[in-house]
This record gives sequence, structure tokens and C-alpha cells, in this order.
Amino acid sequence: MAERNEAENLMLLCYDQHHVIDAKSLWEVYSAERLRDIKRRHEYRIKRLTSLAQKDSATVLRVVDTIHGSPVQLAQSAVNEALVEMGRFPSYVLQRTDEYEVDLRRFPGEKESSAEHWSAAVALIRNQLQLLSALVTDGSVTDLAIFPLARIPILITLGVMLDDTIPTTVYPKRRGGTEAWGWPAPGTERSFEWRVLSEDDGEPEQVTVVFSVSGSVEIDRVPGEITAGARVYEISPVGVTPNFDLVDSPRTVDMFALCWRSLIAEIETIPSVTRINLVPAVPTTVAVAIGRSINTSVHPPVLVYDRSGLASSYFFTMELPR
Repeated sequence: MAERNEAENLMLLCYDQHHVIDAKSLWEVYSAERLRDIKRRHEYRIKRLTSLAQKDSATVLRVVDTIHGSPVQLAQSAVNEALVEMGRFPSYVLQRTDEYEVDLRRFPGEKESSAEHWSAAVALIRNQLQLLSALVTDGSVTDLAIFPLARIPILITLGVMLDDTIPTTVYPKRRGGTEAWGWPAPGTERSFEWRVLSEDDGEPEQVTVVFSVSGSVEIDRVPGEITAGARVYEISPVGVTPNFDLVDSPRTVDMFALCWRSLIAEIETIPSVTRINLVPAVPTTVAVAIGRSINTSVHPPVLVYDRSGLASSYFFTMELPR
């Protein structure tokens, strides 16, 4: 009986659970082995959390919006689980008075792709990133974890506005209908290449870049005003058909960014270009990577096109902020 007071045999329960277990009224559910398993898993979670030091913290930045008219949800518990799985401790110093750090769901016009919605998104993101910059300066933030669930033009904008000096990881929502976030293990590494889809007269005023990553962008769905007389490029994966499950590791995002920066360097050699058009079919993680490689203070105006709902073709959404 003395063993009953040993630490390995103790569980803290509320009165109702104690009564059920002591009376063995649900013994087929809460057997001794089941109780030991519950205790082991709980103690493992606590040890893992309490072993994380402040230096392991990652500042959370969640960006949520309505997508094609449906408001999205991103539970804090899912964020915590994804970060702890990576050995990081979540910090919510950027959290606003509402549930999220950047919550665009209250701004109307997303389904209609209105200019007002895009401008409201830019203003709110800019405001939050100013706070982030101040916290980086005073040393309060040393690592950023981004959990994005918004329209692709907004996430490209987010990438443009991010500070390149702070280590940043973008976490994807896992597919399959679950609420889980983070990169599946072990993932794959994909390479990308760019190619010229259509030539021009040699001195094009505009360049159009088609990103075929999560799906193939059919050129006849791209507006004629950004293909006629333009030099059109496409970035796509090497040796595999674009698909939703293609980008399943941070290394693949890095390989995409490497290819994209190579194409940007090519575009910079064309002095006649006064406008760059982006037509992306990409996952959220790649959308942020697109923006992070663009320097709007140096490059010509960059305009983003998108598809919405059942729209048959791409249409203009916004010019990236300068």
C-alpha cells in the first residue's frame, strides 16, 4: 500500500474523475495501463515545455482573412503544437486585442477583391510590422514564426514588408482536413527553373512572371494586356507536374527562392522594363518567399494578379507597396 504514495503512482484529478476511477465504474475505459499511459504522455509534454529556454522562443505572427468569402480559423493550440514539435517556445507579444496578430476578416470586400480590402490589409500589416521592428530593435524578438492563412496577394505583400534581418520561418497548414500546422517529416527537396514563354521586340516595357507551383497556370487565362508585347516567363518545378503537395519542406521553399532571385537578376538586365506583373499559382509559404525577394524601392512597380472562386481568368488585385 505504501506504493500508492510514490510519485510514479500519483495522478492529480478533479473530484468527479477521482470518483469514477476509484469506484472502477469505467474500468474498461480507464484501466491501470490506460491511466499509466495518460500519465506518461502528460509528463512528457510538461517536461518538453519546461525544458525550452527563453532563447528557444519564436514570436508568433498569424495572418488570417476570409478566403473566397469564408472566414478562416487558426487555433492557438495548433500553433503551440507546431512550434513545440520544432523545439520552440511560442511568444505572443504581437497579439492584438482580438484573437490574432493580423486579423483581416473584419474588412469587407475580400470576396469581390475590392481595392479597399487590399489597402486595409496593407495598412494593418504595416502597423504590426512597425511594432515588430521596435521589438527586434530592443532585443525582445529574435526569431519570427509566421502562420499565414490569407489570399496570395496579401501574403506576397507580407513578404515584401518583412524585415530581412530577423530569422523567419513560415509554417504551412497541413493538408487532409486536420487543424495541424508545420512541415511533415522528412519532406522532399525540389528544384525549380525559369524559362521564357513568349518573346518580345527586345525592349519590352513590361515583364510578366507566371508561377506554376501548386498548379499549372494556363497562359490563355492570363489577361491579354499583360502578355501582348511583354516578355513572359514561367517558374515551375523541375521534372514534376505542379501540384498542391509539391512544397513539403523548407528546403524546397529555399530552392524556389533561389530560382526566383535568379530570374529577378535576369529581369534587372532589361532597362526598358517599367512594370512587372506576377501571376501566381503557389502555396502560402511560397507566396511569402516571392515577396521577400522583391525590393520595391529598387524594382519597377510590381502588380499582382489572382483568381477568385470560379473566375475563369486571372485579374488585377493590387500593386505591391513601396
